[in-house]
Amino acid sequence: IGNTGSMMDKGFEYFVDTEMDYVTEEAETEAPQASQPESGDKTSDAPEDVQANTTNRKLIRRVYLSTETKEFDSFVSFVNGQTTTYGGYIENSDVSGVSYNAYHRNRYASIVIRVPAKFLDAFIAQIGNMANITSKNETSEDVTLSYIETESRIASLEIQRDKLLEWMEEAETVEDLIKLEERLSQVRYELEYYGGILKNYDNLVEFSTITLD
Repeated sequence: IGNTGSMMDKGFEYFVDTEMDYVTEEAETEAPQASQPESGDKTSDAPEDVQANTTNRKLIRRVYLSTETKEFDSFVSFVNGQTTTYGGYIENSDVSGVSYNAYHRNRYASIVIRVPAKFLDAFIAQIGNMANITSKNETSEDVTLSYIETESRIASLEIQRDKLLEWMEEAETVEDLIKLEERLSQVRYELEYYGGILKNYDNLVEFSTITLD
């Protein structure tokens, strides 16, 4: 740029005028890769490559429990206490029914609980110790591929952002600067959008969801 030519050279046009599906070779090279577990992390006799794939998966676990108890208030308090003990939180709680009405003795609660994924099984075991579990359903969603693709997308956008900032410092005309700013605004919007997706994935993976009725 400068004496070498206008900001409207081929490279600038490619960056500014192309759609957001532009992915640089450098971004693909620098895209985050799943780390491999150390030898000391081996927990089974399965082949190392199989263990690595299992360890690095991004799994969203959801459990649905139906329970019954004769000690309703005590059980609800127990659930709240265990949630705190295991480092989780109550996302939603709905309690209905009254305990003193002789004609409507049944009371009901629907509680959505978030607990660290590593404590999910232990938490459910505690629930089973204090109430009768009448039904249980668990789902596990593997979002590993989407997670990696989103990370790569962010890496590509960051390269575009840095390049645009460099060109803005060297812009020679107001027209060039306006086009660069418009493009930069788009890139920043995309970065915020995909960053939000990653944060949501992280939250869902790190904290499993239990819907307790």
